[in-house]
Amino acid sequence: MKTRMMLGVVALTAVLSACGGPAVTGGGMPADPNVSTLSTLNGQVSGLGNGVATLELLVDNSRQKSASNPVIAKTQVGASGAFGLKLPGATALDSYLLPVSLTISTAQCSGELTSSTPGARSFEFAVLDLTRNSIYVDSLLNVSAEDQSDSTTYRVTVTGRRWAYLDQATTMGGSYACQDVDADTATTINSTYHWNSVVKAGWNVQTETTVFTGQRDGPALTAETTVTTAADAPTTWIRASSLTTLSLHDNVLRSAARLVRSHL
Repeated sequence: MKTRMMLGVVALTAVLSACGGPAVTGGGMPADPNVSTLSTLNGQVSGLGNGVATLELLVDNSRQKSASNPVIAKTQVGASGAFGLKLPGATALDSYLLPVSLTISTAQCSGELTSSTPGARSFEFAVLDLTRNSIYVDSLLNVSAEDQSDSTTYRVTVTGRRWAYLDQATTMGGSYACQDVDADTATTINSTYHWNSVVKAGWNVQTETTVFTGQRDGPALTAETTVTTAADAPTTWIRASSLTTLSLHDNVLRSAARLVRSHL
């Protein structure tokens, strides 16, 4: 559900004056607190492998590249796995911005997302495509996990980041709930999503934390996701094919994680 985008913390270019005045740029003009200066995503690919590789940002990285789903940003990855992806600007994104405020009513989900600024629109992503010679190799995500499960219960916390572009500053809130039945495991996944964030115009960073809980061999699993603002910082990206290393150690958790992410 490509709808909600969060705050990227902007590094100040000057200190406050002794009298407590606003931060100023080198030209002496006050910095606009409602406009983000984030323009590049710096990161490291873990498990890159051999050969020249390219990272691609598609309009929708959950679908294959096509004329209707083009690449809107890309960069080469160095031999060390390091990269710097220049994020697309307003002109490139305008056709793909979606309303921040909306009512959600589908077969699986219901709820409402709100915006303090009427008409605010956004674009977000959490996945990059890894390609070689223009051929898709794998998807990349910036995620980590903490597993506190035991022999009878699940408790796994998965934390990830996403990047979001807003056409104007706003405060976003709201929540929605979804229910899915995983066809492979016959497990019911009850998931809730909570939003509460102030965002700037331009690119922002958000943290997405999901806690999975439930009984092993039980009929249902609960997943609660909270979206908050985050500071910009270098990130490590892992290949989706290696997600089993994130303590998602059985089919129930892997299926739940896939379904939960499909609604974000």
